Amino acid sequence: MTPIPANAVANFRYDLINTSDSFLVLEEVSKYFRNFQALDRVDLEIPKGSTIALIGASGSGKSTLLRILGGFEQPSSGRIWIEGENAADIPSQARNIGFVFQDYALFSHLTVAENIRFGLEIKNWSVADQTRRVAQLLEFIKLTPYANTYPKQLSGGQQQRVSLARAIAAKPALLLLDEPFGALDRKIRSEFREWLRDLPIADPTHEVTTIFVTHDHQEAMEIASEIVVLEQGRVKYRVTPEEFYYCVLQAGELPAGPIPSATPQKSSDPRPDLRRKRVILPPDLIDTNITGPLPQAGSA
Repeated sequence: MTPIPANAVANFRYDLINTSDSFLVLEEVSKYFRNFQALDRVDLEIPKGSTIALIGASGSGKSTLLRILGGFEQPSSGRIWIEGENAADIPSQARNIGFVFQDYALFSHLTVAENIRFGLEIKNWSVADQTRRVAQLLEFIKLTPYANTYPKQLSGGQQQRVSLARAIAAKPALLLLDEPFGALDRKIRSEFREWLRDLPIADPTHEVTTIFVTHDHQEAMEIASEIVVLEQGRVKYRVTPEEFYYCVLQAGELPAGPIPSATPQKSSDPRPDLRRKRVILPPDLIDTNITGPLPQAGSA
């Protein structure tokens, strides 16, 4: 079999999802803060229901991109389309987005249940539906006994669970997370990775597109269906977890950590198992000493 050039594989797209199903499209999005350019002509097309990890060095534009998607910042140029509609025409409060901040941002004067209920009241859910949804999420995050507890009485991990539950309570179409696990210890971070992967199980009828910022390569590979690497405000790579490990980390572009062991998908998980459909490329198939286009199908 002909070895695949590392540079070609790193930019190769496994076309598993029909682009006509794209939920989010960014066209030449740039952002300036006075004389500093945070984003430089970012183009991205994100399929509905996918989970995207944004990684890169500090200052690469990850959080800026997330805030623009959430409507907290406006791009200096370029366009963003959400389900075919120009985002410039959609106020931030009408974008049907859940946002999880790095510092949790819980309302200290509200109980756990009231924090989760907050968005439902804004969206004018009926009292009965609010009560039902809050109970469902309290059970999902395993904090039912803490429904009437205030945030300051919770641990950091518990507060983060409440923050995530509040973000998904009103069933957003887009979930944005800015380094949501950064302040948690290693054991709790591992539990939350699985928790985030299992979000669709809480409501199989609700398809949510998730974009999260992380500095943790293993976290990105375990959770995301695709990884976007930003460098100086530009998209350097958009790859699958396997491509990221074999072609980006192994090529020395970023320091490599251990590749996570495969986590079997639970039988109750309603999502298509994209990881099983992705091709895992063995290291001996990638030749870092050659460059050029990908070999054509059927080449020997």
